Amino acid sequence: MSGKTASTTNNIAQARRTVQQLRTEASIERIKVRAHPYLLLF
Repeated sequence: MSGKTASTTNNIAQARRTVQQLRTEASIERIKVRAHPYLLLF
């Protein structure tokens, strides 16, 4: 039982890291998209 619990905890931790990574990438992508019209002015 404890081994299964540890595995579940590891899966949750991995999922949280993945979500954080995706959120970081999404925020970077939004910054690029928002900056794009300003780049066209040059």
